[in-house]
Amino acid sequence: MSILRCFPVDLPKGVLRSGLVPALLVCAVVWGKPALGSAPDEPSRTLAILEVQEAESGLSDAQLDAISDWVRGAARTILPHLTVMTRENQAVLLEANERAIETCVHDCEVQIGRMLGADYMVTGSVTRFGGLLVLTLRMHDTARAAFLGQARGRAASEEELIEAVEDAGDTLFAPLAVAAPGRPAPAAPGPLAERRPLPAIRAETGRLLVEGEPVGARLEVSGPPDYGRRGQYSTTLPYGPEEVPSGTYLLEISADDYETREKAVAVHSDRTALVEIELVRSEGVLKLSGSPSGARVEVSCRDDFGETFGLPSEPYALLVPRGRCTIKVGRSGYEPAERTVQVPGGEEVSVRFALEHTAEDPAPVVAREAPARERRALSERLFHLGLSLSSGVFVPSDRSSTGRASVGLHLTPSFRWHFFMLDLGLGALVEGPGAFVLQPAGRFYLGPVFARVGGRLTAGDGAALPSFMTGLGVQLGRGGGFHLPVGADLHVYPGAHLAVDFSLGLAYAF
Repeated sequence: MSILRCFPVDLPKGVLRSGLVPALLVCAVVWGKPALGSAPDEPSRTLAILEVQEAESGLSDAQLDAISDWVRGAARTILPHLTVMTRENQAVLLEANERAIETCVHDCEVQIGRMLGADYMVTGSVTRFGGLLVLTLRMHDTARAAFLGQARGRAASEEELIEAVEDAGDTLFAPLAVAAPGRPAPAAPGPLAERRPLPAIRAETGRLLVEGEPVGARLEVSGPPDYGRRGQYSTTLPYGPEEVPSGTYLLEISADDYETREKAVAVHSDRTALVEIELVRSEGVLKLSGSPSGARVEVSCRDDFGETFGLPSEPYALLVPRGRCTIKVGRSGYEPAERTVQVPGGEEVSVRFALEHTAEDPAPVVAREAPARERRALSERLFHLGLSLSSGVFVPSDRSSTGRASVGLHLTPSFRWHFFMLDLGLGALVEGPGAFVLQPAGRFYLGPVFARVGGRLTAGDGAALPSFMTGLGVQLGRGGGFHLPVGADLHVYPGAHLAVDFSLGLAYAF
C-alpha cells in the first residue's frame, strides 16, 4: 500500500545554498507494508537506495538503472520487514543536484538519507578494474549517523552483474535481516560460515567459431568423444560461436569447384577459438591464341589432364586444373615452341604463340633403292656352285649289300619367294673306278629345311642304270655367300634295287 509521510529535517548549509530542496519539510510517498508482528502504532522503518553511480565502468544509464532496481529487489527479498523507497520518491533530490550526491561521502549521505526520511541509506557505484566489473554497495544508519558496512560483487561481463548484485546484497543486508523486529536473537554464536552445498566444478568448455569463404561450404568437424555424435558433427560455413568441450578439433572444409582443406585447432577452456579459412578454386582458365592458325597444340597439367587441338587465331578459353601447365605448339616448316605457366585457381592466364618459319626448307625425301641383299630377302634368283661328298649302301633285290661313295660337282639355279625357294640342279659325280653319274634334281625349301626329288643315271662298264631319288636335308646359310647342305637320299632302281646315300656339301651362291 502507499503511505504519505512528511519529515522535518535539519539541512546542512551547503545543501541549502545549492537549492537542493525548497523547504524544510520533505514529504514522500513510500511503498510497502508494515512489518509482520509490529505494533499498530509503530511506524515501518524505511530503506532508501540511491541510483548506482558509474565510475569509469563504461556502462550506460539504462544498465545502471537496471542494477539499481536489482539492488532494491534484493533488499525487498532479504528485508521484508523494511519499506524500500521507490525511485520516484528520490527523483527530486537526484535531479536537483546529481553532482553533490556523487561527491558526498559518509556525513553527506547521512544527511540526504535524513532528508528522505529513511532509516537506512544505501549508495553504490560500478567501476572497471582490469577485465572485471566491481560493484560496491555502502549502507549508513541515518539516525545514528553510523556507517554499517559495505559489500562488493565482481563480474566478468555485464550479463554476470546480476549475480554480483545478489552476492553483495546478501552480505550487505545480512545484519539488518538478523536484527529484524519480532525475531529472536540467536541462542549461540553461529558457525563461521553457512553450511551450504559445495560449489560444483564447471565443465571445461570453450567456444569454437569458424568463418570463411564460400558461405555455405560443407564443414566436417571431428573432436573429443563427447562432442557432437561420437565426436563427429556436420554443418556449413559459418559455424558458431558454439560452446564445445575443450580439446583438439580437425576441420575439413569442402565445396564444389573448390580445393578441399583441412585444419586442426585447439579449443581451450573459457576461451574462443577463431578459425578463418578461404577455399581456393580447383580450376582456372587458360586462354590460348596465336599463329599459324591450326598448328598442333598439346596442353598437359596436373591430375593427368591433357588436351590436343588446333591453335586458334583468337583467344580460346580452356578450363584446366589450377597449378602448373605445359603448352607445346608445333607445325611442319615452323620452329616448335613450348611454355610452362602457373594457372591460379579462379583466375585467367593468357598465352599467345607466334611460330617462326624454319631457316631452310626441309630436304626432299628421296626413295632409296634397297641393296641387292635386301631385295633378295623378298625375291631371290641365285646360282649355287658346289662340291658334295656322299657315301651310302646299295642293296640289290637279293638283299646283299655293297657300299659305295661318290664325289661330285653341282650347278644349281635357285628361285626364292619370301620364305620359299625352288632350285633345279644338275650334278656330275664320280662313283668308283669307271662309273660316272648324272643327277638332275629339284629342291623345295621351307626355311632352312628342304625336300629333294630327282633322278640318277649311273653309267659304267658299257651299261647305264637309271634310278628315282627322294630325300630330306638342312641347308645352313641363306641368300648370297657360302652354304652348307646336309641330307639323306633314297634311290630306287629297276628290279627293286635300293640305295641310301648320306651327303655333305659346300656351295657358294651368287
